[in-house]
Amino acid sequence: MTIWGNSRNRYIQYLEEKHERDTLSVITSAERRGEAKGLAKGLAKGKAEIAKNLLSLGVDYETIIKATGLSVTEIESLRDK
Repeated sequence: MTIWGNSRNRYIQYLEEKHERDTLSVITSAERRGEAKGLAKGLAKGKAEIAKNLLSLGVDYETIIKATGLSVTEIESLRDK
């Protein structure tokens, strides 16, 4: 094999390895975004459930806002459900 042949093979191997690393990086990044999105959705759902429970117990809006961080509008929309 010539010098150029060996260089070409090494370059092809380099490109294949780089492609694998890049693919793994994209997958990992997507997984992280998905996990963050799921976590945020779960936290929002949990806050809403807590607010609903507090509403059913007759707790005032100010206390619910402090406990959950939800806005008055968000709490009112939960009350109507």
